[in-house]
Amino acid sequence: MKNKKVFGIPLALFVIGLVVVGGASAVLVDYLSNSTETSVDVESPIDLQQSIEYQPADWTRGSISLGTTYAGDSTEFYLREEVLSDSSVTSTLNIIIENDDGITGCDEIDSLVFEGVSGSSVNSDVSGDCSYESGNDRLVFNIPSTDMDNGVRMYKITVGFNNAASGSYTATAKHVPQ
Repeated sequence: MKNKKVFGIPLALFVIGLVVVGGASAVLVDYLSNSTETSVDVESPIDLQQSIEYQPADWTRGSISLGTTYAGDSTEFYLREEVLSDSSVTSTLNIIIENDDGITGCDEIDSLVFEGVSGSSVNSDVSGDCSYESGNDRLVFNIPSTDMDNGVRMYKITVGFNNAASGSYTATAKHVPQ
């Protein structure tokens, strides 16, 4: 039987050479293509906290209970926001009001006064900026967008209820980026 040759090299030696060169190339490619990985956790640039008092010992990110009030009366709480970012933040503050018994419309809230008490001169009744989301059964009040720089602002929020209001209301404050 005649020995087959490739490029003038016996076939067996040619195959062995390919295996050796292939293995060396695989090691070289792995060495030249190593990789690194970097990760980062990105958090909200604004820290929101609330309290029943203006100067509490502790602000909370959790729930607070305002007790009981009556239809036609009002209740208040305080909101503290701190911009943690080194950059200016542009956002709209939403106050979302829900009721365990359901919401019939914006007229359940007679007034929603947002008053700056520290770091802000805002003082406005935003009840006219109400939108009723029937699919989510909630009211959304939009506090106009602002460019906020690093720092702390505190607000007194007073909610006035309509004479026909009834049930267990919950207010949630959150910033929505623009």
